[in-house]
Amino acid sequence: METKLLFNNSRGDQLVGILNKKSSKDIVILCHGFTSDKNSAKNIEITKRLNDVSTFRFDFYAHGESDGALENITVSEGIDDILSAINYLKKLKYKNIGLLGSSYGGLCSIMAAAKAVKTDDIQYLILVAPVSDWEDAKRKSQGEQYLIDWQNKGYAYYQKADGNKIKLGLSLYKDFKNNIAYIIADKIKIPVLLAHGTEDRSVPFQQSSKLFKLLQCDKQFVKITGGDHRFSDPNDLEQLIKVIIDFINNQVHGIVDK
Repeated sequence: METKLLFNNSRGDQLVGILNKKSSKDIVILCHGFTSDKNSAKNIEITKRLNDVSTFRFDFYAHGESDGALENITVSEGIDDILSAINYLKKLKYKNIGLLGSSYGGLCSIMAAAKAVKTDDIQYLILVAPVSDWEDAKRKSQGEQYLIDWQNKGYAYYQKADGNKIKLGLSLYKDFKNNIAYIIADKIKIPVLLAHGTEDRSVPFQQSSKLFKLLQCDKQFVKITGGDHRFSDPNDLEQLIKVIIDFINNQVHGIVDK
């Protein structure tokens, strides 16, 4: 059964989520990528395949049905959105909470997990092509001049998958310098699944290789050979989803589907 739920982040922005409720109080929060939304194909497929684990997929600030303008988005905003979602689910009596983040959502997820380490609110973490270092990713995909112009002009344009361009403010540029996954990797003590395509042109595969080495926890690194950032090849997507489902089932039930 699916229910649309409205909740607020700490700044009072209204966020929109979909709760897919199963019989148990085990739940996974699904965090989408930049300019995507809660109803991405990957999120929907994961929700379908989890037999008795609930999912909560929500739109980040300035995405989908949630409040906000993309020009004002920051990584810190995304982190706050996730922590607000966790608190909301705790009020609904969910206890065994997993966190899955893709790309931008992956960076926000690992940063949120580091902040939540003292409260033990998150039991496991799944990172799909996470942006461990946004500045480095942009430098490699757009060039150094892109970053220089962004800083000097106070804005930059980002081209979405559909070809449309959106304006990004200077606040994002300043903020991602303070949110680098490598720096907090050793704070993560929960089990982590990290997956990345080797042919990712948006977020270098090498970022996840470096992040994995820095993680000091029960960890698993899945290399999707030939996979791009969106896992657009159906075979790559299928491999990714199966690994994710197996990992979740193992964390919740101690079983893996063979």
